[in-house]
Amino acid sequence: DEGVCINALRTRQVLTDSYRQIFGEEQVAVADEFSEFAMTVQEVADTTLALCSGLMDSISGQVIMLDGGSSFVDNVMTMGPRLLRAAKGEPNEDKPTKVEKFETTLNDWTGKAVLITGGTAGIGLATGLAFGKAGAQVYLTHRWGSADEDQLRAQFAAIGAPEPIILEADVSQDEDTEALLEV
Repeated sequence: DEGVCINALRTRQVLTDSYRQIFGEEQVAVADEFSEFAMTVQEVADTTLALCSGLMDSISGQVIMLDGGSSFVDNVMTMGPRLLRAAKGEPNEDKPTKVEKFETTLNDWTGKAVLITGGTAGIGLATGLAFGKAGAQVYLTHRWGSADEDQLRAQFAAIGAPEPIILEADVSQDEDTEALLEV
């Protein structure tokens, strides 16, 4: 009714601290062997920024899958020989590398505000930095005591982004969310 379009961005194999905690070291070791198929937090952040900048306006109400090919890793013909060589301690010289990404011209976000909950680490932080670099005033939330605010401000300063506004709020708590939206 409000004319709002909601798109969902799904990713695969973003090797964040959360990924490591959820899947454990054994799975992370396997994922590291196929790192060229994983997505980086920067790629997720850049895609989020592009989506919000209008570069994907033809997409309307869809789930967008950001995937470096990890969905095809299950193909035994691709994985089998590499896993066998790795088990024998032999090098995987045929391991492909990612193609360098090109930068696109994004909208100027100067004068606009972006709120990122859980924005002090991983994908949230990378997304905040991407929007900050594009000129946005970035609001980052974190749970009490879980972020080094000086380090976060330094990261924004290092890329010439406006200083972020860092707020303590647990968005799983209604009171915190309501207070956050009052800011």
